[in-house]
Amino acid sequence: MGLEEMIIGLTGTIASGKGEIAEFLKREGYEYLSLSQEVRAEARKRGIEETREDLQNLGNAMRAECGAGYWAYRTAERIKAAQEQGKETFVIDGLRNPAEINALKETLPSFYLVATDAPPKTRFDRIVNIRKRESDLKNYSTYEGFLAYDLRDQGLGEPEDGQQVRRCISMAHHVLWNDGTLEEFQNEIRLILARSKI
Repeated sequence: MGLEEMIIGLTGTIASGKGEIAEFLKREGYEYLSLSQEVRAEARKRGIEETREDLQNLGNAMRAECGAGYWAYRTAERIKAAQEQGKETFVIDGLRNPAEINALKETLPSFYLVATDAPPKTRFDRIVNIRKRESDLKNYSTYEGFLAYDLRDQGLGEPEDGQQVRRCISMAHHVLWNDGTLEEFQNEIRLILARSKI
């Protein structure tokens, strides 16, 4: 089965290129979903502010309460409903815990995991000079502040059912190292999509 027929999951470190892959796949006709959409919807329902820290805390709390794969199972249900309407290709962003990956593998047989990574300084420079999102600049006003968020996201000091991005990267079918130009990165994405089978 080719990747063009598959459900592609994305994991990776902050500002390493997950969004760029997602945008590329959306242009190829993939329907975009993210676990963070589910977390944000729950935060709005509960009246919780949508800062990265608050969303991380809510995500972790629901994993602890309902199981580490909770957000992935919610997303899988959305995909199954869309498949019943004839949709075939999906990209799922925001996978941050191994149980989420295992849940998607269990419920979606054509699931394929792609990870991205890049040096911390490169990723911080992208946040400040390219992405320039207000929420990012608020959370990562200094390189040291960025590193603290980054280490938590990767799993340092986090519980088993919390943020575990580094472990997720180790589970990927394919890891893209994104320390070059945007064009080089897009070419790497095209190479993955060009594979006729896994």
